[in-house]
Amino acid sequence: MVTALTLGSGCYRSAYRTALPPSGETYSQWNHFFLWGLINTAEINVAAVCPSGLSTLEIRDTPGTFLVSLLTLGLYSPLESTTHCASPPPSGVAPPPPIVAPPSSVEAVP
Repeated sequence: MVTALTLGSGCYRSAYRTALPPSGETYSQWNHFFLWGLINTAEINVAAVCPSGLSTLEIRDTPGTFLVSLLTLGLYSPLESTTHCASPPPSGVAPPPPIVAPPSSVEAVP
């Protein structure tokens, strides 16, 4: 059964890319999801991690995060995110505007 779950699971990977060139500076963290991904507590403060801007943001399921999710039967399902910072702009060029994250919860508008 474990073999069937492993082979049938696939690998999740999502990437957001900007036009800014990468600097080589990266930041990785586990994002915490609960109840098969229905509850998310993850936030990435890109402005604090990459002051010169974002080049790429990747979110993926690694063998380690998959194993943790498998062992907890999906009650805890982490994903790994890797933030690739952009190169600083040349002298005299204004840096890109900061990225503003959307609100973590959606509220109904009356």
